Amino acid sequence: MKISIFDVYYFKSMIFREAIKTRFRRVVSIDEPPHRISLAFAIGVFIAFSPTIGLHTISAVAAAWLFKMNRAVIIAGSLVSNPWTIVFVYGSSICFGSFILQNENSCFIESLGKNELMAYPKTMLMPYLTGTIVLGIIVALISYFLLYMVLVMYKGKK
Repeated sequence: MKISIFDVYYFKSMIFREAIKTRFRRVVSIDEPPHRISLAFAIGVFIAFSPTIGLHTISAVAAAWLFKMNRAVIIAGSLVSNPWTIVFVYGSSICFGSFILQNENSCFIESLGKNELMAYPKTMLMPYLTGTIVLGIIVALISYFLLYMVLVMYKGKK
């Protein structure tokens, strides 16, 4: 019996779907109101967009302690930014911050000379900070309302 690449992909996608279902069931089974679960997740998402690269888990644990929220849910929200998504999160934040500040020079590098690469961090800092904060707030709000609606529907069925 031969196994094709499509069979392997299908098998992996089944495992991935089951893992997501299991984690979702754990989140909805938390004995807290949907508002608190959604708020904790949104705080984690905001932390994921924060400019503190490498400190997201520490920030999530500190926020959970500070706001007396569920630590696992906040950490789950902070995992939106991970090695697979970090380029998209921070790249979109830089471009969004450039759009807000009307600084079209900092979103893309036109040439890769030594002078351009040395000047890029200087032109990128303010768009980066602005974009991470504003986009973090927007995505956190969206994630709050989406998760809240899902939790209300799911817990309402039980």
